[in-house]
Amino acid sequence: MKNPITGLLIALFLITLVSGCTLLPERTARNAFMLPAPQVAKSRNPAVPVTLRVLTPQAESPLDGTYILVSPREHIIQAYAGARWSNPTPVMVRDHWIEGLRQNGGLKAVVSESSEASSQLTLSSDLGRFRMHYPQGQAMVEIQLDAQLLESQSRRVLAVKRFQIELAIDDQPVESVIAGFGEASQALTEDMVSWLLSTSEEIYKGADQ
Repeated sequence: MKNPITGLLIALFLITLVSGCTLLPERTARNAFMLPAPQVAKSRNPAVPVTLRVLTPQAESPLDGTYILVSPREHIIQAYAGARWSNPTPVMVRDHWIEGLRQNGGLKAVVSESSEASSQLTLSSDLGRFRMHYPQGQAMVEIQLDAQLLESQSRRVLAVKRFQIELAIDDQPVESVIAGFGEASQALTEDMVSWLLSTSEEIYKGADQ
């Protein structure tokens, strides 16, 4: 028969072990931040006569939440203390692209996945990184995204591209961190708009011929 004290000690050990495995400890976020709005120049060419549906990027936990992620060392992920994003990161990134594409006006229409409008093209993507890290001790914002442009009806993949952005930033105060994420997101959105326009033009011309 087991000693009750021994059983209690084992139970306490297991509780401690489980609680020690928390990747992102619960923190009370005092402020919720939005990405600065994109500023994308208007296209000088006539709009490509296609409608693009932009899907929310796929992302794994904890990247699918509202944490502002920091990697102080390799293989360690933490949440920036006292702050969070106002929306889940994939939703916030999607909305940034949609606004940038609409400002540019190079496509006939740009809609989100919730729209009932029909579309010829669909942008699907996988968000791999959206974090701050410290290579060689320098604070950097890093974004990595794998995009797939699909034919909406058949779901056939028409084009793929990996986007990678790294930008040196100041890691204090938090407003500097948010500004850094905004600059990196602006660069990604500009690259995304350019790629989508050129690829859509090629697809449209090929279909027209």
